[in-house]
Amino acid sequence: MNQQNITPESDWTVETVNLTKIYHTGRTNVNALTDVSIHVKGGEFLTVMGTSGSGKSTLLHLLAGLTEPTAGMIRINGINIAELNDAARTKFRCKNIGVIFQAFNLIPTLTAEENIKLPSLIEGRKVIASEIEDLMKTLEIWERRKHRPDSLSGGEQQRVAIGRALLMDPAVILADEPTGNLDSVNSEKLCKLLRELCDKNKRTIILVTHEKHVADFGDRTIVLKDGRISS
Repeated sequence: MNQQNITPESDWTVETVNLTKIYHTGRTNVNALTDVSIHVKGGEFLTVMGTSGSGKSTLLHLLAGLTEPTAGMIRINGINIAELNDAARTKFRCKNIGVIFQAFNLIPTLTAEENIKLPSLIEGRKVIASEIEDLMKTLEIWERRKHRPDSLSGGEQQRVAIGRALLMDPAVILADEPTGNLDSVNSEKLCKLLRELCDKNKRTIILVTHEKHVADFGDRTIVLKDGRISS
């Protein structure tokens, strides 16, 4: 994969301090996260486990800048993204953070190759033909590049979604239950790919899952329960 070689000195750390998120539904307050503090070293692969409703997806969405915290701080490479306005936060995410969701979120009328290129084209970044070819060959979907999502298997669609996140060459990769819609074979392939990105390309990866065998691919695991770190 033609990825930038990030040196240990420039690896991007991810840190939260007393991160709290409260959702207001009518007269009821739901504490999705309460005082969550984590520190992820540059080039580290952190996995976050927890049952449904534990707050793990909320944590990932906060780290991605997709939602704002009620309280606390989020620092990515020293920048407190919670202090950025919507436009600046979106720009920061597009340039520096790759987000992989359980739902593939592919555009059904576009081919696999066009889906991967789309975010780069929106950002005005020129897509080099050899770059996308190398990426799609690494993801083992080059031969499927002209196929639309409805002609791809679940595993192939997930790899397209991964390619879309990686083409921007992000320093930080956030993955929200990325194996949730995959069979065991494709789940294993995806985990190995993320492990390789961490080991060889020094990407900082945070992955949330409820599956222990997926969490075991990380360097360490934290467990969330009722919006708090339990272990």
